Amino acid sequence: MFRKDSFAVEQWSVANVELCVKRQKDILSSIWGSLRPGGLLVYSTCTFNREENEDCVAWIAEELGAVPLPLSTDASWGITGALAGNNPVYRFIPGYTSGEGFFLAVLRKEGDAPLAQPRAARLLQPVAKVRNEVSRWLESPERYEFVQQGEKITAMPKEHVAAMSALQQKMRLLHCGIELAEVKNNKLLPMHSLAMSTALDKSAFPVVELELEKALAYLHRESLQLPEAPIGIVLLAYQGTVLGFAKNIGNRANNLYPAEWRIRKNPLDL
Repeated sequence: MFRKDSFAVEQWSVANVELCVKRQKDILSSIWGSLRPGGLLVYSTCTFNREENEDCVAWIAEELGAVPLPLSTDASWGITGALAGNNPVYRFIPGYTSGEGFFLAVLRKEGDAPLAQPRAARLLQPVAKVRNEVSRWLESPERYEFVQQGEKITAMPKEHVAAMSALQQKMRLLHCGIELAEVKNNKLLPMHSLAMSTALDKSAFPVVELELEKALAYLHRESLQLPEAPIGIVLLAYQGTVLGFAKNIGNRANNLYPAEWRIRKNPLDL
């Protein structure tokens, strides 16, 4: 960051390099047990000093029992090799390669262990029985396959279904596609990711424009009163920008904004 941050120049010192080396080794020692035998570690830094790079790779090999692996590269990329030692490492130096530059090495943990058995495939289960209801929430529903994970209904672009099914056999997928709805009490409750998606068909829900005070209260996850809004699920917006969903039950509206996303302090209260 020397090029664009004068503070980075002032912050640099030999002692700080030594501190960073210790931090790298502490991190590596802490996570090494999580890597299965035969697994791969990609070690990459955004610095050019030898101590955090070549020396750390040598330390991983000697102390943790890893094998540095050579990679296939194209000479036209302008990648350079190690400053010290014989381990296969890769330096991306500005002026020789595109970008700000970084260091890279790949190491394999010694040993061999069978892959964990894949989890029971639940994600890509078609949900034809609710397709007609949720498909009207999207502008181009024909582009999607509607699938279910637990109680959640997801719209998956058809061109990605095969890839996601294959990935599911090897790893746990935390998120893929557009989460449309959650099944609660045998009813479909639209999810916040749908409100944030460019694929949303805004005409599928009544849109209620909020004044600034109510918009901030909504983002603070406070209860609202929407006397002019129809009963049921409504889409809230501020100056044309969608904020999320609420469920108007008459005397009040249940705030469906995700709790983990709420703003901590309402700016109007400061």
